[in-house]
Amino acid sequence: MRMEEPHGDRSPLRRPEHMEVRLGPAEFSGLTGIASTVRLDLGELAMATETRGLLNVFLSLFRGHARQGIRPPSFLVAPGGRPLGVGRSTYPRAAVCFSACVTSARDRGRPPPRTRPTRLGRPATVSAALAVVLALHGTVALEVSAQGADTLKRVLIVHSNDSTLPATRETAEGMQRALSGSKVPLEVYTEYLDRGRFSSEEYGALLSQFFAEKYFGVPLDVIIAQGPGSLSFVLGARNLFAPGTPMVAGAVTESGLAGLDLPEDVSLLVSQFDLQRTVDFAIEMQPDASRIVVLTGSAPFDERWEATAREVLGEVYEGRPVSHMTDLTIAGFRDAAAALDRDTVLVFLTVFADAGGAKLVPLDVAAQIAEVAGAPMYSVYSTPIGVGAVGGYVETFGAIGERTVELALRVIEDPDAAPLRVENTSEPVVDWRALRRWGIDEGLLPEQTRILFYEPGLWERYWLEILAVSSVIVLQSSTIVGLILSERRRRLVSAELAEGRVELVRLSRRQQLGQLTGAIAHELNQPLTAILANAETGLRLMRRTRPTWTRSGRS
Repeated sequence: MRMEEPHGDRSPLRRPEHMEVRLGPAEFSGLTGIASTVRLDLGELAMATETRGLLNVFLSLFRGHARQGIRPPSFLVAPGGRPLGVGRSTYPRAAVCFSACVTSARDRGRPPPRTRPTRLGRPATVSAALAVVLALHGTVALEVSAQGADTLKRVLIVHSNDSTLPATRETAEGMQRALSGSKVPLEVYTEYLDRGRFSSEEYGALLSQFFAEKYFGVPLDVIIAQGPGSLSFVLGARNLFAPGTPMVAGAVTESGLAGLDLPEDVSLLVSQFDLQRTVDFAIEMQPDASRIVVLTGSAPFDERWEATAREVLGEVYEGRPVSHMTDLTIAGFRDAAAALDRDTVLVFLTVFADAGGAKLVPLDVAAQIAEVAGAPMYSVYSTPIGVGAVGGYVETFGAIGERTVELALRVIEDPDAAPLRVENTSEPVVDWRALRRWGIDEGLLPEQTRILFYEPGLWERYWLEILAVSSVIVLQSSTIVGLILSERRRRLVSAELAEGRVELVRLSRRQQLGQLTGAIAHELNQPLTAILANAETGLRLMRRTRPTWTRSGRS
């Protein structure tokens, strides 16, 4: 098989006017319904919307090989868009599959169909859809070292929306946390499609061209499609830049998957974003609510949510009439929300665009609506909980990002394993500040409800400090009381000791006085006793004889 440029200057810097792809006998064996020579007239090459990038890739490759003096690579063409020999097993030879619309020899006898201008500035004739499989020869094989091929894994993350959307930021942060914990060396590429604001087919075609040119020759190991817009895009464009590469899709719902023809190599993390459970939760919080109002914008994604709400809730739900607030400008949304009664359940879904065509960020709209709403607002997403929404049955985008990457890492570890389908779980989440604003009793909260922005009371916030200070105060008070009692005892003992000393002094003096009295009595009694004895002796002598007294004395 060979490719020729039969006419025109062969200079690598000049775009050839046309090329031919010829199939040799060995290569043509088994193929039917296609001519042995397919003429690619570049002036009339028909480009399908989803394959607009093929021509630039094709010509860039041809010119690059020509500059290097390398023989152009072989092409294998199959009818009906059936790729041949495509798959991850062709790496590192880098087999890449592109879809194209070409004018073949078998179509030349038919009348030309309607034409329209292409990016080349010439009319394009849409004829037959074929699949072109590019298999690079060994001379242009990828230079991948054995060590790098065995260890380094390449991951492409494709987000549905732009990088400034809060939900996208939270998802990306969750993914980064999971990627940082990987034991396998990773090379991560990240793309943001912004499909929420730019959903046209023309923009999708430009994205397909961009991906085909940017990731040409990059051996991706897994593609993570985050969100329904990303999943739809990658499913349509994967064969342009990474054929056969396993996919992992996250932040998608059952309703979003209903209309998609999923290949067998797509693993899924299916989210709930459960509108019915959120409405049931709101009714539990407001048992006296008399009606339900669902708010959606005017973008295609918003309209799909509105259709889902009409299908799930109907016109009457749980005995409460259901109405839809949609197709309004931002000012109209604010006025309508402000006019709501307190007994209304307001469910905010998404507003990517208003009736005036303005492109909006749903989180900003939710904050504006919650600011003026006359009724509590609920959401199926976690991001509005924090800017005014009371709560809902939600899944945090950070957790979705983490679980999606975990699923992708499992695919990397075992590429041959069967695709996985994991159901993500939601939980009741409320904003404590919104509960306080609307006076909703926290006793109505279901069990296991996660409370955000909780503002505890003084005791709950500083109970440890209060206990510590109270303990110190009690200890100090006990010490002071102990010291007071000790001082009182000391004074009592001192008083008793003083009294004892006084009594001892008194007793001592009494003893001394008694001793002195005894001494005096003893000193007086002795001579008095002697005198008395002498006197008594004299008296007795005198009684016996009557003495005769003379002048000189007795005789």
